[in-house]
Amino acid sequence: MKFNALILGILAITEVYASRCGKGIGKCSEGKCCSKYGLCGTSDIYCGNGCQSEFGACNVTTKIKMIKTTKTKKIESMKIKTIKIKTLTTKTKITKTKTTTVAETASLCKNSDLISCIKDIGINKLKKRYVLMERPVQQKYKELSVNGIGFEIKQYEIIGVGNLAMMGCDSPFFKMFTYILTPFYKNIPLFSSDYIIQGNKQDVINEIYSTVTNKNDTLYKIMSLCPLQDNQTDPGWFDEWRPAFANKSGSLNDTDVIASLFNRNINLLMELEQKTKFIDNVDTRVNKYNIVTEYVNSLVENGGVSTDMFKAALGVDQTREFFYTILFGNDCFKPSY
Repeated sequence: MKFNALILGILAITEVYASRCGKGIGKCSEGKCCSKYGLCGTSDIYCGNGCQSEFGACNVTTKIKMIKTTKTKKIESMKIKTIKIKTLTTKTKITKTKTTTVAETASLCKNSDLISCIKDIGINKLKKRYVLMERPVQQKYKELSVNGIGFEIKQYEIIGVGNLAMMGCDSPFFKMFTYILTPFYKNIPLFSSDYIIQGNKQDVINEIYSTVTNKNDTLYKIMSLCPLQDNQTDPGWFDEWRPAFANKSGSLNDTDVIASLFNRNINLLMELEQKTKFIDNVDTRVNKYNIVTEYVNSLVENGGVSTDMFKAALGVDQTREFFYTILFGNDCFKPSY
């Protein structure tokens, strides 16, 4: 009904340029269409759906060919331009699809430093698809310092998905940034990403952890594809949790390559999230939560490079509290019984 009212309004405005037509009134002049509302004109409003062929022309193409006035030639010219624009748009989309990887690698960071670039990608990509609610960080964590190095910490709830934590430091000796996405409402793996910049060297670690009820992670085998040097890694307790990872090193000239790796893996995770149903069953939610908690407890107990640093500075209990509250968000997403 609103659409018909809009058409009537347009016809009323343009009536000064059109004559009446229809049963008991007569036909439109040559080349004009008689709309279903009994007005003569040459646009799609007159010549399209409901056009009365017995009182005028109803074929737009025929109409354009028949009319010889200057006004009609302008209309014809405009229509041709419209067709060209559509053709160009289609070609552009095809080109972008074929060269997405190259284009993204070349322009992702736009001359910004690696950590700023990763932050922008990590937040802006999520904001385009999800609602992000920033959680207030407790004062004691705002002032968190490890070995005299202060950390900037951000925590978000990705509505309908889970927890996002970002933590970084900027010291005279090195820069570090950590990005951890922990799903609780979807049965998809945890994604952890670390970046360390020291001098001209940039290290990147992208890891998938199988905090899921069904460990089918073949999708993640492509995540380690990156033309950078592999860092040597030793076997550890986490191998049973980590089906895929990338541990690479590059120089400051490799910023876009490293950012492209992160960008691709975020896209991969978002693609899987979109295909995965929301966990609306309490038992399944509890099971998912318990698996994440088991992994976090194993991390605190067995340690890792950065975990050991926190344990040495804060102690085991405070490290676990920090992980539960901020980094993985266990305390924020505990299921209600």
